[in-house]
Amino acid sequence: MFADRIALCLNFCPKTIYQGALTALLKPNFTSVIALILIISTSGCTKSSLAANTRNAFINNPFSFTILKNYSDDYNSIGTVVTSSSTCPLEKENIADPAFCFLRTVTYDGLTVNMFSFDVLQGGTAEYLVTNDRVRLTNGITTGSTKKELIKKMGKPYKIQDDNYIWKSADLNNYLVFTVENELVTKIRWHEERQPEYKGIIVWKTQYE
Repeated sequence: MFADRIALCLNFCPKTIYQGALTALLKPNFTSVIALILIISTSGCTKSSLAANTRNAFINNPFSFTILKNYSDDYNSIGTVVTSSSTCPLEKENIADPAFCFLRTVTYDGLTVNMFSFDVLQGGTAEYLVTNDRVRLTNGITTGSTKKELIKKMGKPYKIQDDNYIWKSADLNNYLVFTVENELVTKIRWHEERQPEYKGIIVWKTQYE
């Protein structure tokens, strides 16, 4: 246990803390060992912080592929595209640049990607919808997984709203939402916190308030 805490501290604690840990290990004496115990016990570098970091990383990208969010990205890199369609609202305003065709939907077997990338300065945003068990998250969860298995893998949700069990990453504010019906996961949705709008019209909702 003590060795595990030292390893965690060396990996995740601030430099001043792990320098103290090294000193205590290389030049052990009663005072330095007691100081090391106090540092480790009060620094917050525990397995729970490691678990939180791992959970954030998973929520930020729970898929086995890179999340794409821009109109011109290569969506064939995700898998075999079944359909791909786009909407170009600015065509009515006589803007010919195809970059302004900023709404795109790409479908795969078990996955739908909706993309909005008109805000080119900040990059695009997207939502990913898992619709059947042909797409499995990297932790093994897919549609058809039980609620018990979901909670065991994900821990306590950030929020529960109706049939939606919602997790949110603490660093990038990305969302991973599982719709649970009759104790089974029926849909999985990943998206960013940003809510895309065009001329006051919400393209898709990202708020759970």
